[in-house]
Amino acid sequence: MQAERVALEGVKSDDVIWNDERGEDDFAEIAEWALSSFIKCSPARTAMLLSTTGESNNWKPIALTGIVPPDSDLQSSISNDINTPILDRMKRYDETSGKGGSVGSSALQGRGRGGPKESYLPTLQALPGRVEFTYLPANTQEVLVLPVPTARALVGASDGMYFAVVLGGDTAKSFTPRDIAWCHEVSAWIGDSLNH
Repeated sequence: MQAERVALEGVKSDDVIWNDERGEDDFAEIAEWALSSFIKCSPARTAMLLSTTGESNNWKPIALTGIVPPDSDLQSSISNDINTPILDRMKRYDETSGKGGSVGSSALQGRGRGGPKESYLPTLQALPGRVEFTYLPANTQEVLVLPVPTARALVGASDGMYFAVVLGGDTAKSFTPRDIAWCHEVSAWIGDSLNH
């Protein structure tokens, strides 16, 4: 029996909301396409692109679309008081083994890159997900966190930028392995745009 769909508590945005300068044209164009595609072609109802530096544990939403939190502060920042152990796994790159931390994940698909795996939390009723993802709509039912592989992160530069995609859904356990593999490819395209 499939889980029940809920109406996410948030504001619908058909456009991508940017919190930072968009940077290079290719990156902004591909990131907007990717975030919109997650909403249109996967079970995701919220799509966020986040970044952090190698020296920092503070992740920041740089672009988001779909059902977004009604509080503009939650759309633009993650409180320093919130621990982000699941997001922090997106910073664990190992060029040779491809090992990375993950919660209920499969191997990194495609692109031949070592690095972190996705973290899929099919229900957000359990800790630590319920506490960590407070920057998503309050009643988000599931979360898929994907690494955005970049050349700078792959060499493990402590001053490098790391990126991650966070997808929130309105139905528990709705991402299939095929959805997750497709989302991996799309997040890799964002990384490719940052490597040029």
